[in-house]
Amino acid sequence: MRLEPLTAGEETPGLEEEFRAAREIGKLRLGTAHLFLRMGTAVRYIPYQRIRRYFRRVEDVPLKLCCGRGSMASESLVVCGDSGELAQVPLPDTRAARIVMERMAQLAPDAAVGPEKPRQTNERSGENL
Repeated sequence: MRLEPLTAGEETPGLEEEFRAAREIGKLRLGTAHLFLRMGTAVRYIPYQRIRRYFRRVEDVPLKLCCGRGSMASESLVVCGDSGELAQVPLPDTRAARIVMERMAQLAPDAAVGPEKPRQTNERSGENL
Protein backbone atom coordinates (compact mmCIF):
# COMPACT_ATOMS: atom_id res chain seq x y z
CA MET A 1 0.00 0.00 0.00
CA ARG A 2 1.11 3.49 -0.79
CA LEU A 3 1.29 5.85 2.21
CA GLU A 4 0.52 9.48 1.35
CA PRO A 5 -0.02 12.52 3.57
CA LEU A 6 -3.63 13.70 3.87
CA THR A 7 -2.53 17.33 3.43
CA ALA A 8 0.26 18.50 1.15
CA GLY A 9 3.72 19.11 2.56
CA GLU A 10 3.49 16.77 5.57
CA GLU A 11 5.43 13.77 4.29
CA THR A 12 6.87 11.58 7.04
CA PRO A 13 9.19 8.77 5.94
CA GLY A 14 9.30 5.40 7.69
CA LEU A 15 5.63 5.02 8.70
CA GLU A 16 5.27 1.45 7.45
CA GLU A 17 6.03 -0.07 10.88
CA GLU A 18 3.54 2.19 12.66
CA PHE A 19 0.94 1.40 9.98
CA ARG A 20 1.37 -2.37 10.40
CA ALA A 21 1.14 -2.12 14.21
CA ALA A 22 -1.87 0.24 14.18
CA ARG A 23 -5.31 -0.98 15.26
CA GLU A 24 -7.57 -1.41 12.24
CA ILE A 25 -11.23 -0.42 12.50
CA GLY A 26 -13.01 -0.46 9.15
CA LYS A 27 -11.23 1.87 6.73
CA LEU A 28 -9.03 3.54 9.34
CA ARG A 29 -6.11 2.58 11.54
CA LEU A 30 -5.21 4.20 14.83
CA GLY A 31 -1.42 4.41 15.07
CA THR A 32 0.65 5.75 17.94
CA ALA A 33 1.31 9.14 16.33
CA HIS A 34 -0.74 9.09 13.11
CA LEU A 35 -4.29 8.39 11.96
CA PHE A 36 -4.28 6.26 8.79
CA LEU A 37 -7.26 6.41 6.38
CA ARG A 38 -7.73 3.94 3.52
CA MET A 39 -8.93 5.94 0.50
CA GLY A 40 -9.06 4.08 -2.79
CA THR A 41 -5.70 2.48 -3.61
CA ALA A 42 -3.73 4.63 -1.19
CA VAL A 43 -3.55 5.03 2.55
CA ARG A 44 -3.56 8.66 3.70
CA TYR A 45 -2.18 9.67 7.06
CA ILE A 46 -2.31 12.69 9.34
CA PRO A 47 -0.41 13.29 12.59
CA TYR A 48 -2.72 13.57 15.59
CA GLN A 49 -1.26 16.99 16.47
CA ARG A 50 -2.54 18.35 13.09
CA ILE A 51 -6.14 17.34 13.88
CA ARG A 52 -8.00 20.40 15.19
CA ARG A 53 -11.45 18.83 15.50
CA TYR A 54 -13.08 15.44 15.00
CA PHE A 55 -16.60 14.12 15.39
CA ARG A 56 -19.05 11.36 14.49
CA ARG A 57 -21.47 12.10 11.69
CA VAL A 58 -24.64 9.99 11.60
CA GLU A 59 -26.63 10.19 8.37
CA ASP A 60 -29.98 8.62 7.63
CA VAL A 61 -29.74 6.58 4.41
CA PRO A 62 -33.08 5.81 2.71
CA LEU A 63 -33.52 2.20 1.60
CA LYS A 64 -35.87 0.57 -0.87
CA LEU A 65 -36.72 -2.89 0.41
CA CYS A 66 -38.85 -5.69 -0.98
CA CYS A 67 -41.58 -4.94 1.57
CA GLY A 68 -41.52 -1.15 1.26
CA ARG A 69 -39.19 1.63 2.21
CA GLY A 70 -37.03 2.08 5.26
CA SER A 71 -33.90 3.81 6.42
CA MET A 72 -30.57 2.95 7.99
CA ALA A 73 -28.12 5.04 10.01
CA SER A 74 -24.67 5.38 8.47
CA GLU A 75 -21.87 6.51 10.81
CA SER A 76 -18.56 8.09 9.88
CA LEU A 77 -15.62 9.85 11.49
CA VAL A 78 -15.05 13.41 10.29
CA VAL A 79 -11.53 14.79 10.72
CA CYS A 80 -10.93 18.57 10.52
CA GLY A 81 -7.71 20.54 10.27
CA ASP A 82 -6.88 24.23 10.05
CA SER A 83 -8.62 24.52 6.66
CA GLY A 84 -11.86 22.74 7.63
CA GLU A 85 -13.01 19.18 6.97
CA LEU A 86 -10.19 16.99 5.66
CA ALA A 87 -11.83 13.57 5.55
CA GLN A 88 -15.03 11.68 6.25
CA VAL A 89 -14.36 7.97 6.81
CA PRO A 90 -17.21 5.44 7.07
CA LEU A 91 -17.29 3.35 10.25
CA PRO A 92 -18.62 -0.22 10.31
CA ASP A 93 -21.13 0.21 13.16
CA THR A 94 -22.04 2.09 16.34
CA ARG A 95 -19.75 -0.03 18.52
CA ALA A 96 -16.78 0.74 16.27
CA ALA A 97 -17.69 4.44 16.34
CA ARG A 98 -17.62 4.44 20.16
CA ILE A 99 -14.23 2.70 20.20
CA VAL A 100 -12.79 5.17 17.67
CA MET A 101 -14.07 8.19 19.62
CA GLU A 102 -12.60 6.86 22.90
CA ARG A 103 -9.20 6.17 21.32
CA MET A 104 -9.15 9.53 19.52
CA ALA A 105 -9.73 11.26 22.88
CA GLN A 106 -6.57 9.54 24.16
CA LEU A 107 -4.45 9.96 21.02
CA ALA A 108 -5.48 13.52 20.07
CA PRO A 109 -6.17 15.19 23.46
CA ASP A 110 -5.72 18.73 22.09
CA ALA A 111 -8.32 18.32 19.35
CA ALA A 112 -11.86 19.57 19.92
CA VAL A 113 -14.68 17.05 19.79
CA GLY A 114 -17.89 17.83 17.92
CA PRO A 115 -18.82 19.88 14.87
CA GLU A 116 -18.02 23.57 14.85
CA LYS A 117 -20.92 25.68 16.02
CA PRO A 118 -22.05 28.37 13.57
CA ARG A 119 -21.38 31.90 14.74
CA GLN A 120 -24.41 33.95 15.65
CA THR A 121 -24.70 37.36 14.09
CA ASN A 122 -26.90 40.32 14.73
CA GLU A 123 -29.41 40.42 11.84
CA ARG A 124 -29.52 44.21 11.67
CA SER A 125 -25.84 45.09 11.88
CA GLY A 126 -24.26 41.82 10.76
CA GLU A 127 -21.89 41.88 13.75
CA ASN A 128 -20.78 38.68 15.48
CA LEU A 129 -22.36 38.16 18.87
